[in-house]
Amino acid sequence: MEKTNIKDNKIGERVGIISIVLNLLLSVPKMILGGITNSVALFTDGVNNASDCLTGVITLVGMKASKKPRDIDHPYGHEKAEYITGFIIALLTAVVGFEFLTTSIKSIFNPRDASLDTISRIFLAISMLLKAIFVEINQRAFKKTQSTVFKANKEDASIDIAISAFILISSYFFVKYPWLDAFAGIVVSLLILYNAFSTVKDTISPILGEAPRREDIKLIREAVLSSKYVSSLHNLYVDRRSMDSIFATVDVEVEPELTIGEVHDDFERITATLRRDHNVELVIHIEPKTLDEKRTNIKKKLLNLTGVLGVSDILIGTEGEDSFVTISITPQNLEHKDDIKKECLEILNEEEKSNWIVDIIVSFS
Repeated sequence: MEKTNIKDNKIGERVGIISIVLNLLLSVPKMILGGITNSVALFTDGVNNASDCLTGVITLVGMKASKKPRDIDHPYGHEKAEYITGFIIALLTAVVGFEFLTTSIKSIFNPRDASLDTISRIFLAISMLLKAIFVEINQRAFKKTQSTVFKANKEDASIDIAISAFILISSYFFVKYPWLDAFAGIVVSLLILYNAFSTVKDTISPILGEAPRREDIKLIREAVLSSKYVSSLHNLYVDRRSMDSIFATVDVEVEPELTIGEVHDDFERITATLRRDHNVELVIHIEPKTLDEKRTNIKKKLLNLTGVLGVSDILIGTEGEDSFVTISITPQNLEHKDDIKKECLEILNEEEKSNWIVDIIVSFS
């Protein structure tokens, strides 16, 4: 199924506005009712919805910032602004969660006489229904775009439903067990903090540079290997510039007798399709397949080494020139990189006396 680009069809903005309005309509009444009924849990739930409302505002600002065109100072665009705004959201959410966790713990030792009335319980039920509708809206948007923005919205709304359901059920025991309201407040606060931690993890990791997702690797591999000219691929690099935008590079082996004209049009169709359907900007580096006996022999021996996943770009220098080779290893063997490089150099110098430059890269493909 063709994926819709979130930045082209304004789905993100529409869902963001729905989120802001919905959480605003839920947060104010919950905080008022929480104050009237003296319920820490209900008031905290209202603050949680208010935090979600603020999250929606910041998300919209971040999405608009990420769509700014490239300029001299930012030649690669502004798409990582989504992650920066997400981190700001996480910090604000964590502050709210910690504040109400402290309040709820204090209320355990000094319980209030909380008693939710019928109006409060009806509103909690309505809140759960509206959040369930919002879950469905985000589920449909996620299916259409595969953007993790909607996946995160869906998970957050699902947690909100669980929070409201927990408070609603617990409220029937508040009179008999006054401490239960404070306990419910602790549960809500912990869920808010968990949400904040998840957001930090989802935003900081891409900014620092995370391992590519399996679905991204699978998508690009299948697209590249669909070409009749590609013998194999290696050195696949994937960087998520935003939640729905990917930049990637890959090296491919082709038969050495092929001309640039023969492979160009085929590769151009692949990259154009990925750009249109999945917002993937792919750069393909062409490498002639190793056929001569000497380099083939070197490649076989290097591949027999423990930890070596792939061998490419074998360039044997002449008349004092340096020789080059690229060795790919798995992430699990990264700590043994120096030992693998030493073993590679021993084999290379046995096969061809030269000043070998060995590049070790981590392969996720």
